[in-house]
Amino acid sequence: MKRKYRCLLCWLAALLLAFTMHAPAVADSRTAVSGDFHYTVLEDGTVSISRYQGDAGHLVIPATLEGRTVTVIGRETLDTFSHVVSVTIPDTVTTIDSKAFYDCPTLEFVDIPDSVTAIGPGAFSGCTALTYVSLPRALTAIAEETFQGCASLRSVVIPDTVTAIGPYAFWNCASLTSVTLPASVTVLGNSAFTGCDALTSFTLPDSVTELGVNPFSRCGQLRSIDVSPDHPTFASMNGVLFRKADRTLIAYPCGKAGDAYSIPEGIALIGEDAFSGCRLTTVVIPDTVTEIGDGAFHLAEQLATVEIPASVTRIGIAAFGWCSALTAIELPDSVAELGESAFHNCGALVSVTLPASLTALEPGLFECCAALTSVTLPAGVTLIGEWAFYQCTSLQAVTLPDAVTEIGDMAFAECAALETVTIPASVTAIGDSAFGDCPVLTLCIADNAMAAQYAGDNGIPCTTGAVPDWLAD
Repeated sequence: MKRKYRCLLCWLAALLLAFTMHAPAVADSRTAVSGDFHYTVLEDGTVSISRYQGDAGHLVIPATLEGRTVTVIGRETLDTFSHVVSVTIPDTVTTIDSKAFYDCPTLEFVDIPDSVTAIGPGAFSGCTALTYVSLPRALTAIAEETFQGCASLRSVVIPDTVTAIGPYAFWNCASLTSVTLPASVTVLGNSAFTGCDALTSFTLPDSVTELGVNPFSRCGQLRSIDVSPDHPTFASMNGVLFRKADRTLIAYPCGKAGDAYSIPEGIALIGEDAFSGCRLTTVVIPDTVTEIGDGAFHLAEQLATVEIPASVTRIGIAAFGWCSALTAIELPDSVAELGESAFHNCGALVSVTLPASLTALEPGLFECCAALTSVTLPAGVTLIGEWAFYQCTSLQAVTLPDAVTEIGDMAFAECAALETVTIPASVTAIGDSAFGDCPVLTLCIADNAMAAQYAGDNGIPCTTGAVPDWLAD
């Protein structure tokens, strides 16, 4: 997910810069008290409220404290406050700081005046009772995680001054039924509307030119993502969203009817999280696709059939993670990069054919694949990454090829049925608990004093020299 993290960091940096441009400087870091409010004095002589310690259910924030104008609702002012139902903010306030109302479980309504020009990251995150928000008309960006986890939020009015919506801004707002983006919006951040299960359709205005990682993943009722026929950057085909320039499938709406989908010929890339959470059982990938992005089919729990064409060279991190109906997969020799955790928690996966070009099994590659009984490793593999086969509880025997030099931490830990692992002389490093809690395991070691020492130090039975016929069968 390195690409995803780099993309996310770019979004965070841009939005943080936009927010900090509005953040007032503190003149006196000492906290003063006026009634139920704690506050600090800013350089311009106004004040930032830093804490409220009253018990009002309907809180009216004062315009002044001790004769000084209140301009900022400070960081974590009411975080985890458990009994406030509504908040009225005076029109003297220009900034609502990061996590100002974070995790206020009873907060249902906030009156935000148009004087507010900046709302910090996570300002209303976790306000699970919040039902409606009208954002101020001077706001230019909705920061990352602003309304994350606001499960009761049904509607939000976005003013036509907003140009950017940050990563996870409306993540898991499960009651949000509709969102209208004004023509001012140019960018949508990573997973901006992920998990908004009540959304049934979404229209991108022509102004949107940049999208982060699938902003609409795991929206269970989303049937279509629409753009105009003349959109300069994106296209919609039968409700599925594509980027024109690099021919990338960006987002498949999880609520789209049907259990099978054929990706159009000519598409080159399957984007990150593109099918995440979809209910498809079959996906047909054309031989024009060269890359399957990080998390592309993550949590596609009904996906049972997918064929990887010989055109694919890269399968990303967690690309098929939690595909719990997937029983078998054959990877062509064209695949040179197979990302870590690519098949983690594929609980029904019985067999897998790995590409001959593979040189490393990345960390967590088959972690918790409980049905996997056997695997044949390509001759060129040099590394078994940490947690690669952790809790593969049906795995019985593994022969490591002669090229392997390193077995990572926990690589085969808690493989309860694992009886034999053949370790070649080439292995020079075995990580902590690489074979931990494998109760019936015998290591078959050929001319490898280090591996024999490891077995002895960890109380694992071993045989040396040639593998006995009764263990090899």
